[in-house]
Amino acid sequence: MTGHPLTHLILQLFKNGIRYRYLKLTGMPAKPHAVSFEITHQCIAKCIMCNIWKTTPEVEDLPIEDRIHLLSSPFFSDIRELDVTGGEPYLRQDLLEFIERVSRLKDENLKAMPSVAITTNGFLTLRILEYTPKMLELLLPKKVDLVIVCAMDGIGEPHDRIRNYKDAWIRVNNTIQGLKKIRRATPNLVIGLKTTVLPQNVDQLEKIAKYADANELFTIVSQCI
Repeated sequence: MTGHPLTHLILQLFKNGIRYRYLKLTGMPAKPHAVSFEITHQCIAKCIMCNIWKTTPEVEDLPIEDRIHLLSSPFFSDIRELDVTGGEPYLRQDLLEFIERVSRLKDENLKAMPSVAITTNGFLTLRILEYTPKMLELLLPKKVDLVIVCAMDGIGEPHDRIRNYKDAWIRVNNTIQGLKKIRRATPNLVIGLKTTVLPQNVDQLEKIAKYADANELFTIVSQCI
């Protein structure tokens, strides 16, 4: 019974409640368990629900060294989930360096971290499929999973329209099929889909779910804010 997912969830919620009450009574600050880094504001899509692509070039991305410095702080020592987002993370030429530096921190400050997640639109297929095995090689010895989450807001043309990018769905599908081949040989690669619910794609949700099931992908569904 202790192995049942619901039992585990209930125990985790109970522990979280005790932790919250203890911190409230003592006045101590709570360390974050999840951190999301917008590693770049650069993007090659012009999605209808996002305006990050409008950021001017004068707004520079924060250097990798600064982010590693933050993650080295004792304040982040309880991190369980590190999410790397953008813009499009794979546009950063130093993404591999960042993952390599994060893997080193696993032995130092991020000992509780079981995974690193990267959210991508999946358009840069060749680069994603080139970088992924290299990142897996860095993370596997540290017993850290690599979670790649591909944005998918429809099947076929509806996805292209929402992402404002020609052949967007073909590109992300090609990326997913390539990642599946890597996953067959590498135990620490997890692949999923992230869908933003919009009036333009409500009728696509069942199709996306079927696609996810057929390709053995987990799904994240969020509303547009």
